[in-house]
Amino acid sequence: MTTDLMFLAKNRLRFTQESFSWLRRNTNWDLIDNFVVYDDGSTDGTAEWLWEQTTKLNATFRQTNFGSGLQAGNDFVARSKADFVAKLDNDAMYPPNWLDMSLGVMQSHPELQMLGLEWMGAPGDLPYTYYEIADADGLWIARGDIFHKGNLPVVTDVYFGMHPWVSNNGIKSGRIKPSIPVFLLDRLPMDPWRSLSKEYTSKGWQRDVFPLYSADMSHLWDWCQWKWKAENA
Repeated sequence: MTTDLMFLAKNRLRFTQESFSWLRRNTNWDLIDNFVVYDDGSTDGTAEWLWEQTTKLNATFRQTNFGSGLQAGNDFVARSKADFVAKLDNDAMYPPNWLDMSLGVMQSHPELQMLGLEWMGAPGDLPYTYYEIADADGLWIARGDIFHKGNLPVVTDVYFGMHPWVSNNGIKSGRIKPSIPVFLLDRLPMDPWRSLSKEYTSKGWQRDVFPLYSADMSHLWDWCQWKWKAENA
């Protein structure tokens, strides 16, 4: 089985650096055949920083100007010939063993075509499995062949288009269960992430995110908080 991994960024340099650095640390790279990094028109230094990182990793860097993360994702899946494709964003954080757990669900459930990764609080017992959903997650692993049967998602309003594509094509979609702590930096309630999120929103680089995580949801970021505390000590 082969797996291609996409990391997508547009601006938000500080988010990109944090997300990418933890992805490098917490991914089992033995499971990845091709790592493809997309920058879709950054103007704040993100593209230059990512290019430098990919040269160190011998990864593929693609600089595009689609103006839509979904369209960049279409480009990625159309080019990939892998059995599994995974699409990740630069505002998300990926905990240790995220890929082993997620890919294991896909391999154990051949009927499942797309698996959402973002934490949604779904409880459950091990081993990891999934619960079915009618739409699609923004962070996912999917079977590559579902994108090679004709049409691809059509972008609407920059951010949208995957949900109707999943529905119209009868894609069996789910989210991992129990949830794993894949969380979004733009939903964190504390600084520097909250201040950065406000700045990025004011510049039109992201949507105004709601709701934020509450302070008592720190279990989501416990796995990386030790580094944040050390940096602020």
